[in-house]
Amino acid sequence: MKRLWKKIGKDERGISNAVGALIMIGVAVVFVIAGVAIAGKYIPHGTTPVATLNVKDDPCNVSLGPYSFDIICEDHQGGPVLTLGNLRCVVLNASNYVVYNRIIGNDPGHFKFPDDMYTASKPWSQRELAPGETLYALNTTVGSQPGTYTIKIIWVPTHKVLVQNTIQIN
Repeated sequence: MKRLWKKIGKDERGISNAVGALIMIGVAVVFVIAGVAIAGKYIPHGTTPVATLNVKDDPCNVSLGPYSFDIICEDHQGGPVLTLGNLRCVVLNASNYVVYNRIIGNDPGHFKFPDDMYTASKPWSQRELAPGETLYALNTTVGSQPGTYTIKIIWVPTHKVLVQNTIQIN
């Protein structure tokens, strides 16, 4: 047994230090590339539209309910088209508690165009908010509580806030 141990302990066959270092560097590079690929989907990319949006309380619109608000596209100077699938609406109450946080294009039950121009050939998420158009947010978006709310409209691909207004809903 003693002789076998001496034989194993003195066995110096294997790879050289240089080859071992190259293998370690290769493994590290593979991990870095995998990390960049995974993190890439979380990094904002693309361009943000250059648009003027406004958010206002809509107390006169009885058909939408007493706690509704309007998102108005006043102007679009360039950049990507404002598709509803790329617009996120975030509603915060006076205590900064998030009351609503969804992509508008994924939630047609909370939003409505005044002319109901929804056509079957164009899905709701691909519908565009063009200059001069108003998108109504139904009263279920804010809930049934009067108060002060901060409304943010965010461009999803770049996570940029296009408009942030505080409105009082009575």
